[in-house]
Amino acid sequence: MIKSRKLRLRTIFALLIAFAVIVSSVQIYRVNHTQDLATYQAKQIVYNAGENISLTDENYFFSGKVNLSGYQMKITSTKLISTKDFLKQYKASYQDLEARSMTDTYFDEYDLIYLVDADFQNTNKDRSHAEAIVLDDFLLTWTDNYLAPATDTINTIPDFNPQLKGNSAFAIQSDKTFHVTIPYLIPTTSTEKYTVKEILKDPPKLLIGQYPEEIYAKLPKPDTTDL
Repeated sequence: MIKSRKLRLRTIFALLIAFAVIVSSVQIYRVNHTQDLATYQAKQIVYNAGENISLTDENYFFSGKVNLSGYQMKITSTKLISTKDFLKQYKASYQDLEARSMTDTYFDEYDLIYLVDADFQNTNKDRSHAEAIVLDDFLLTWTDNYLAPATDTINTIPDFNPQLKGNSAFAIQSDKTFHVTIPYLIPTTSTEKYTVKEILKDPPKLLIGQYPEEIYAKLPKPDTTDL
């Protein structure tokens, strides 16, 4: 009877030790895993709409690491317009977009265009070797999705961003403000589709820098008068 009781006590004791080891292991994993996330997760910096944003040489952008120290940007306005009306305004067609596109894109799935107006300045005293700002670096982002600018299609339409002459990058070598409009084709009939109502309810932000800080800019409410 005594041996049986001792056996039960030893068994219970062994189970308690095993349980303690498991709990301890889980806790160690949680601590280490949390530390890893804290180490590798980029800190988020969010600017309000209309704020001056200083670009730096510290951040990695969508196209890589570029020294943009001295550059400032300010988002002045945004606009939502139907693709059909936009093309009519610039005397272009869906066929023009297909001819300009570098990918096999079904443009009839993109019934909306989101336009982001931004002013850029170079505040450096020596602007003779200014690095180029690449429009593809500025991603339109929601919580679980992002859109890259339509630089190979919309941006190459004549009279749209005429100062860029179809290019998607520019360097500022004067003290003058350089204005550009960054275009985004919005999917409206595909799997990941958006409606005007959804965009107004859950407005996107502009992702500027990606690492070591994720730099976002809130966007002004889009003008929808042409819809």
